[in-house]
Amino acid sequence: MGIKKTLLLIILVLLVVFIAQNTQVVTVRFLLWEKAVSLVILIPLLTIIGMAIGFILDWRMNKKKSQKKNKDSIIPPLGSEDSLK
Repeated sequence: MGIKKTLLLIILVLLVVFIAQNTQVVTVRFLLWEKAVSLVILIPLLTIIGMAIGFILDWRMNKKKSQKKNKDSIIPPLGSEDSLK
């Protein structure tokens, strides 16, 4: 098993233990919204939301890097000011 899979498995086990130990109901307040929610639901939900945000940000950063790399590698047409440098 690779190091990434091992770390992922350890994090998953720790998350399950954390969820199992935090089963009480809490009140979540956001702006004008207030809701009583069990931590068993709240913790995995916020974990998934955080992972999705991280994935999207990572994807956007990689996309920008590849666009910049492609832009830098374009050869200017003959006769343009850039090709005369």
